[in-house]
Amino acid sequence: MKEIKSKCKRCKSDYCSQGLKGINVYSRKLLFTAHMIDERIFQEDLLGQIGHHRAFLMSASGKALANILSHEQLRLTLEDIYFTNIFKGFFKNRKPKARDYRACLAEFEKQVKQFAPRLIVLMGSYAFNSVFPEENFDDNLGRQFLYQDTPTLVTYHPSTILKMPMYHRLRLVDVIKSSLN
Repeated sequence: MKEIKSKCKRCKSDYCSQGLKGINVYSRKLLFTAHMIDERIFQEDLLGQIGHHRAFLMSASGKALANILSHEQLRLTLEDIYFTNIFKGFFKNRKPKARDYRACLAEFEKQVKQFAPRLIVLMGSYAFNSVFPEENFDDNLGRQFLYQDTPTLVTYHPSTILKMPMYHRLRLVDVIKSSLN
């Protein structure tokens, strides 16, 4: 996976990333989206040591996502997806403000238009509610919506997947597989 650095300066964050693109991303056209960059990456200064993409691959969430994708029914890898976050920045000395989230949501909308995915997978309640603020996450888990005329699947965040019994993980594989057909 290759990190796509952001040129956006709307929120003036200390670090900003457009996400990670696999080498096969343009043939698959799959956009997986979480809420924000994992704060532990910054606390441990992993960015300076190994970069965002390797830090993500080493994280528990990255490993959980890779595990789900590699299931025999999907046969995907992280190289087949574009992974991004709704909130793209990180602030060392403050929490993001509402205007920061609005700026990043506008940037996400621009990303979706430019990439034109065949499927968006919103992972977790924060990502889902950033895009569909009036909807209830639990009521819509496993459902598909249209976002900018693109089929959009609502799933658990990879960190939640880690805590699930195996049958829930297999159900998630089924939901992703049916969305790809």
